[in-house]
Amino acid sequence: MERLNAGDVKGASEFVPVLRRDSDGAHIPLLAAAAAGDLERMELLLDLGAQVDLPGDLGMSPLHWAAGRGNEAVAQRLAASGASTTSRSWFCLTAGEVAALNGHHGVARQLGYTAYHTDWHKVSFERMEAL
Repeated sequence: MERLNAGDVKGASEFVPVLRRDSDGAHIPLLAAAAAGDLERMELLLDLGAQVDLPGDLGMSPLHWAAGRGNEAVAQRLAASGASTTSRSWFCLTAGEVAALNGHHGVARQLGYTAYHTDWHKVSFERMEAL
């Protein structure tokens, strides 16, 4: 299957304003694609100018969602596109910590997280002490 580019999709330019930081709901398309592991749709959204680090509910970025679901390819692409591996959710968790807490240690290592915990309360408490 050939990869789609923004110019290949009829009417794609109409969606560009929706993907910008100042638009309500700008985070939703990329978050949904990342959470679903839809690499092709995510690539198209990034080509259209979607902001890679816009957080959604609970301060979770697209990288948090991809990492939490164990999708290495999506996490790798987001990181390569400039997604922050150090940004924290409202629970003070990085994407690597979210991956580790969900048992996705390969993704966690890929994102630079190596201190594995099985108890999210312990991770959150340690992070809160550090703040």
